[in-house]
Amino acid sequence: MITKILITLLFSSASMAQITLEGCSEVAKYYGDPNQPETPPTECYNLAGQYKGYLNSTKTFDFSAVVQYNFAYIEIPFEGAKKVNLIAGSKTRLNNALAVELSIDEDRVYILDAENDSREVLSFPLSFGGNLAPRRKLISNEIDFASNIRVDYSKKELYVMSEAKGWIKVFNLHADPDGKKPEHSTKSLRELSEVQIEFFEPRDIAVSETELFVLSNDKILIFPINASGYETPLKEISGSATQINNAQRLEYDSLNHELVVVGLDNSILRFSANAQGNVTPN
Repeated sequence: MITKILITLLFSSASMAQITLEGCSEVAKYYGDPNQPETPPTECYNLAGQYKGYLNSTKTFDFSAVVQYNFAYIEIPFEGAKKVNLIAGSKTRLNNALAVELSIDEDRVYILDAENDSREVLSFPLSFGGNLAPRRKLISNEIDFASNIRVDYSKKELYVMSEAKGWIKVFNLHADPDGKKPEHSTKSLRELSEVQIEFFEPRDIAVSETELFVLSNDKILIFPINASGYETPLKEISGSATQINNAQRLEYDSLNHELVVVGLDNSILRFSANAQGNVTPN
């Protein structure tokens, strides 16, 4: 009862102007709890959007997602308009969400969650929210210190990367310690880490049918799609002419066979996926 009173006071009309993400996180703990039912106010959704970054938010077609602390807002098309689903509460296992990825073909959102140095990848449905237990979860000390995730649904693979530790690990997309089939194994399929360059700091990745594109602060490295171990890049896009600096996000545009680099200031650079060297953007 004391907790409920404190939360009610936290979001009373007198304190609405001081709503913070930390306060929203405190309320989100009790979302869907039958004993202390609390729902973060609309202001939390707006605030989460204001503080979204390139890893903790994403947009694919008419779907978008933003994660903060222990809650996630998923926006989906619904009857000609938009519907916002909230995923939060004690069942979710969410503690400190770092990155989010949408997999529309399978109606899933994947969230990289952290607790100290440990990491988990949790998946939830896109189409509805609530205090949900993850549909699947990747729990493994192999992903400690991970900073980002990406999904390749065509190959049913999950990419997990650590910019600080300099590795990319690939797992079965359906990995789950509670599963019984081989596709549920939580052991990594391959790892790319001992790369023959001075600094390997994977911030984001994109994939085509045949190549793996790895983005770091100021360059793009291109590897064979199944690269692992001690690997030399096939080529790289780097140098002053590229204008790649403090890059945050990488996408592969399969229609135009282009790489799209998003910078910290929302600037966009496009390169042919066949480009290499110190080349200017398209």
